[in-house]
Amino acid sequence: MSKSAKRRIVLILVTFVSFSAFWGVLLYQHKTEEEARVDRVKLAREHAEKVSPVIAKDKRFDYVRVSDWWGEGGKLLVSGFIESEADLQAQQTLVRGTRPPVPVAWQVGVVGSGPTNSNTR
Repeated sequence: MSKSAKRRIVLILVTFVSFSAFWGVLLYQHKTEEEARVDRVKLAREHAEKVSPVIAKDKRFDYVRVSDWWGEGGKLLVSGFIESEADLQAQQTLVRGTRPPVPVAWQVGVVGSGPTNSNTR
């Protein structure tokens, strides 16, 4: 076999191995990220089951729900409505005090206790 033929074979092998490694890493990384997301959502779901009864004990949080959330890579979702900013701060302190194993997404609206009709003066 000539030197030129050997170089071609080596070049083809190096190209093939490089190409295979590149796609293998991409596929493995995607799978790993999705598995991590699934794990975070599972942890969030388990933690939500622990936090929900604690939240339910406080009447200020009657319209608040704690659940898992697939968005943003998997988080603990706290959503709903409360009466005041002070209640929101108390709720955040309460939830953070439970030491969530994943990041928390807050979707809690402060509705206040004022009139609900904007035409009322």
